[in-house]
Amino acid sequence: MLPMLLRIKVKNKDASFGLFFPLILLYLLLLVAIILCGIAYAFMMLAPQKSKQARTWMMFVFKSPRLISAARGMEIMVHSNDSDVKMFVK
Repeated sequence: MLPMLLRIKVKNKDASFGLFFPLILLYLLLLVAIILCGIAYAFMMLAPQKSKQARTWMMFVFKSPRLISAARGMEIMVHSNDSDVKMFVK
């Protein structure tokens, strides 16, 4: 199952806040990109000398949902002198 929410927390000396970003918006943009890449892949497969290169480059595009699914539960923490940022994929 794909993660559906990106939560960002920023802590600063003066103030702190949190953001929630629904990842469904990102998935809609990726869907358009995957469809366009699929059409380009079909045209690249028509050229026999370039078909192996087309398969290797398109592997990332077609496997990207698995990569996004593997990111579920990932937490990224960035510390600096000014503020601390924490991102969590749910």
